[in-house]
Amino acid sequence: MGVEDGGPGLPVTGWSTTGGDLRVAHFVGLHGLQELPLFGYLLALLAPEWLRMRHRVALVWLAGVSYLCLIGLLTWQALRGQPVISPNARTLGALLALLLAAGTAVFAVVLQARRGRWRLPGRIGRMDTLKGERIIERHTGTRAGRGTAKEARR
Repeated sequence: MGVEDGGPGLPVTGWSTTGGDLRVAHFVGLHGLQELPLFGYLLALLAPEWLRMRHRVALVWLAGVSYLCLIGLLTWQALRGQPVISPNARTLGALLALLLAAGTAVFAVVLQARRGRWRLPGRIGRMDTLKGERIIERHTGTRAGRGTAKEARR
């Protein structure tokens, strides 16, 4: 974009070094079709136990949305006639914003997952019924007396 075909290009790929090239976004987008399932598979195999399935799914979604934004950024850069090897300040600022947003979202998901790790299973103070008696969380073994549910939660 913005230059005639056949100008100088990067070795192997031939992507333009003097103007925008939509092949970069196309390349990144097509490889995303391979990388996202691989990311999900590796996350399922190698993720720590405290990272539950819902958190893994959220991380795969975040990776997908972030990747889509990266493709959009590369397309935007190419349509403005900028070579991939020399982005201007606006492009770098948009990339930084994308990285910060994605990093913050991943941090929030992992933090939520880690908080769940230190909590006792279930909701603390929830009343369960076991053999007709009210107890506070089976794992504590503490039985609630004949008082009210409010007193049992204390």
